[in-house]
Amino acid sequence: MDPATLFESNLDVIDRVIAGVCRRARINAADAEDFAYNVRGEGQDVELLHGIRVTPRGQTEPHRR
Repeated sequence: MDPATLFESNLDVIDRVIAGVCRRARINAADAEDFAYNVRGEGQDVELLHGIRVTPRGQTEPHRR
């Protein structure tokens, strides 16, 4: 599965995580919307995610091809 499809198929999970983070941090609605915009990468190239790999322990590191 290509990175863009993977990202788009998990947007509901991403949105739930964003909402939880904003609730716990007591972020106001306007700032929460800005945060969500940045986390989703709207206006950015999703290809940035292609170069990141998550290790079994949940840490990220550069993906080596």
